[in-house]
Amino acid sequence: ALHEADGRPWAHEERWINPEAAPGALAADFAAVSANEWLVAQVPYDQVEVGIAAERATGRVARALGCDEGEAILVVERVTRSGGRGVTLVRLSHAPGHRLGS
Repeated sequence: ALHEADGRPWAHEERWINPEAAPGALAADFAAVSANEWLVAQVPYDQVEVGIAAERATGRVARALGCDEGEAILVVERVTRSGGRGVTLVRLSHAPGHRLGS
């Protein structure tokens, strides 16, 4: 998914969902509701791991964010689990200059 604000990309999202841990995910209409909104409403989780890193934009991520390959970007990865079983992994690559928080 590509997240935009004021017509400009601010994050490129890659998400993997475990269909065994998230029944109904394969049939969900993620064009109507985001994967994140659907998961929060449908699948309880009890563990979260978050990693934050500075990386260099490459390939399709650079193209999606409208930046040069090799430009520094902020990447946030989040894994959620329910009962020890992985539910989802999301990788959000943020456009150069993006700021989290105020």
